[in-house]
Parts: sequence; C-alpha cells; structure tokens
Amino acid sequence: MADAYVDAVRNADRLEATKQAHYEAGVRFASWALLALREPGIIDRVRQAPFPRLQALLDILADAPEIIDEAIDEYRFALPGPDGTVVERRLDEIALPAGL
Repeated sequence: MADAYVDAVRNADRLEATKQAHYEAGVRFASWALLALREPGIIDRVRQAPFPRLQALLDILADAPEIIDEAIDEYRFALPGPDGTVVERRLDEIALPAGL
C-alpha cells in the first residue's frame, strides 16, 4: 500500500514543475557566480583553482558580454557562433571541451 503513495507523489505534476524551477534557479545562480568570478582582481585568483571545468568555462566566458534579461530572470552570454555571428547562450547551453 505504501508503494502506491510513493508512486502518487513521484508522478505528481507539481513535482515535475518544482524540479524544473529548481533547475532554472541553479542555472541562474551558477551564471551569476561565474559573472562574479570573472571580475578583474578575482579572476586571476580563481585561475589558480584546480578545477578543470571551471577553468574551461572561464576560458570560454572570460570576455563574453553578458545579457541579463530581468523580464524573464535569465542570464545569457554572447559568444561567437560557428559562422562568426554572435549567439546568445545560457550557461547550460555552453558545451565544454571533450573530457570535462
């Protein structure tokens, strides 16, 4: 009988909406943190940290202009696209080098 209740909770529509809201909040927080870490005077110290994924993100985003869309509470970064045009990407849309 308890399994039926567990299944009902796991399959609730509200749970999926909450899961997505937490994911979006995490992307916003990580984007904000990267904006802070790439500030002059801070980025040089952060570059000494032994975290390859962080270093790769800083390599990609170090000078990329940020787009802060307050209407939808979203951060994006202006990056060069494959054809040379500028593409706006959310942090979760940025591919890291293979192996990271």
